[in-house]
Amino acid sequence: MALLRIGLDTGELPDEVLSLAMQCACYSVMWHMHSLTLGQPSKDELQGLRREGRNLINVCQLFLGSLYSHSKEQAFFLLCDLLVLFGPHMSIHANQSDREPNGLGESEGDAWCILVLAPSPSLQAELQGFIVDHVFVDDEPNDDDDIERVAELYKRRRFLSLFLRLALVGVLPLSSTAGVFKHYVKFFHDYGDLMKEGLSRLRLLNLDDCARTICLSLKQLFTEAIDESQSQRLELSHLREVARRLAATFGLDLRKSRHAIAHLHKEGLQFALENHQNEVPKTLPFLELLTEFSSKLLPEDKVVLLAYAENLVPSTDQGPAWRPFKVYKASLNPKGEGRGAELPGDGKKQPQEDNRQEFADPSLADQFVPNLTSTVMRNGYQKATDSPNSENDFEIRIKRRAKHVLRHSGLAREELKDTTMSKTPPVYEMDVELLPHEDEEERENDDDDDDSDFENLSW
Repeated sequence: MALLRIGLDTGELPDEVLSLAMQCACYSVMWHMHSLTLGQPSKDELQGLRREGRNLINVCQLFLGSLYSHSKEQAFFLLCDLLVLFGPHMSIHANQSDREPNGLGESEGDAWCILVLAPSPSLQAELQGFIVDHVFVDDEPNDDDDIERVAELYKRRRFLSLFLRLALVGVLPLSSTAGVFKHYVKFFHDYGDLMKEGLSRLRLLNLDDCARTICLSLKQLFTEAIDESQSQRLELSHLREVARRLAATFGLDLRKSRHAIAHLHKEGLQFALENHQNEVPKTLPFLELLTEFSSKLLPEDKVVLLAYAENLVPSTDQGPAWRPFKVYKASLNPKGEGRGAELPGDGKKQPQEDNRQEFADPSLADQFVPNLTSTVMRNGYQKATDSPNSENDFEIRIKRRAKHVLRHSGLAREELKDTTMSKTPPVYEMDVELLPHEDEEERENDDDDDDSDFENLSW
């Protein structure tokens, strides 16, 4: 520890030496804590461990603001480990089943509570600033050294994952991640999986805090856009894309995220209409970002928010400059939002017209029934004389079979037109073995079923 302070004061020690000394000091604190967990430590021993941890955290914080590049990165890694090691989970000892009072009249879990070290506000700000300066930075394109670029990206991803872990385990407030999620679209290619996983874990912890953090991210992004635009026209296309992508992370279960989305809208309205005194506020365009979350509201919540928004802005103030407010109110219309475009008319699906013109007229199919040939007559299909209706039944069966052949054989329309132009229908040589032997009524029913299935297909 003394070596580290000498290096900070004089600045004469090499960067690599300070980095290794800092790492050895951290391992010493971890080993001390491990040795205390093997028995029942006294309060003085726990307080001594607390002092060691606090001193090392303070030294690492000093290195975050130093000029040593390698030691600065090493200090960030060690701070993330130390803050988790002395985090809120220390309030309950790992062996919860054996909570017997110690010599001081306290339970074992209560004795370990003194090891909890919460980061100071200044340390929280420095950790957030480190992420902004070392993770979300634009690199110059350099295709000459891909190995170095990949190694640098891996290191930055590690920085981001450790920072998100601090927030998810309760060391840092969840609002500290707002500066991360405002880069959701710009750096999605490099850190998209980490940010999506962070949002997923954040929703599981507290859905309301997740919505509040997303709203804070949009506020920060919008404020930065206003400062950069100054007198120029404010461009909201990128901001709306960020809002749309963040709104999609809430999923499709509207009732599960009902209260969270409602509170997000309320905070957004208060931010957009703050300092409203009969003039258009500068933050009014923020409502255009808020419209991306209107689809996540239930119809009854839209009515309540619409009334709340109209109470904030009297109708006399809604001039041409209040277009974002009008757009936001239109997105809260429970009848117009969340529905797809309806077709003109009564909205019912109209039956499709049958385009098979060659079968529209039954008499047309009868026209193309081939005459009986001598081959058919010789093979036993002579007209019977024992029944007066036998001739008619035989012709009916042949016509039905011909209809089936014409319907399913794929006969071209041009061939049908050619045959209709001739005075006499064409004669086809039909072998008797091609004729079916099953029941004609069953085959007719099957044909009808096939046609009905075809007509009921939805394309």
